[in-house]
Amino acid sequence: MTQKNKTLLLPTSILVGALLRNVLQPITFIAPYLIFLMLFITYCKITLTDIKITKLHFLFLGIQILGGIALYCVIAPFNEIVAQGAMICVFIPTATAAGVISGMLGGNIAFIAIYTLISSLSVAIIAPIFFSFIMQGTTSISFWIMLLHICEKVIPLLVMPFIIACSLFKFAPTLYYKIREKQYLSFYLWLLTLMIVTSSTFHFMMTQDKINYNTEILLVVIALVICIIQYKVGQFIGKHYGYKVSGALALGHKNTILGIWMAQTCLYPLASIAPASYVLWQNFMNSYKLWKYNRKKV
Repeated sequence: MTQKNKTLLLPTSILVGALLRNVLQPITFIAPYLIFLMLFITYCKITLTDIKITKLHFLFLGIQILGGIALYCVIAPFNEIVAQGAMICVFIPTATAAGVISGMLGGNIAFIAIYTLISSLSVAIIAPIFFSFIMQGTTSISFWIMLLHICEKVIPLLVMPFIIACSLFKFAPTLYYKIREKQYLSFYLWLLTLMIVTSSTFHFMMTQDKINYNTEILLVVIALVICIIQYKVGQFIGKHYGYKVSGALALGHKNTILGIWMAQTCLYPLASIAPASYVLWQNFMNSYKLWKYNRKKV
């Protein structure tokens, strides 16, 4: 399949998810399983010997984690839902597809793949604690019970795919390399998951008791601003380390499917509009970069 067709499939999946929200709503429970498979296939690209962590990885991780928390603390006193939506757009890890796009733009695929792993595992550890803290005042459930509940949902989803991939490499290398050669499957899993989580987001938006258009518009706009800033900051910092293209994608191209699921599962569901709209903005950014890169080559 050509890159042009792949690019067209992304907005198509979002459109189908929005239009068929009532049809797809009953199967939204499979979304975490699809995310699990998508991460597992991606992790099969990386072996422990490939992992070479650089200073830039830690710098980006600090921006991702601390930046997301700081953004929440700044916005929360004015609007809790917008604060959660903005935080998710920064806090969530790099998308599995970022490495593929980096390769198309002449970037360093290994750098992206390693950062995807590092950022995903870091979020798996930090997210349950942080989410439990910010949601503590919204329910009568204790902090520790909520922490356990979120850990049960987040940690297995992000950590277990890596453990299984490493186990296959050690004990079943033949199967490991067969899966490693099927990386294209993660793209189609991504499309299916995107369709399902989009349907869930639109279903929630259309069925909520009180529609707050101002909040929804703010979430869409702030996702656009954050998207542009993250791409630019990643590009600016990465340029000084020789990773201009990969830096932009590492910081800007987010695992929005995971972000939507986390917002709907662990936070206020309405906050998922921010990562849902971030899907559109980052695909516009990537499409523009690909067009500009191909035009320059010609």
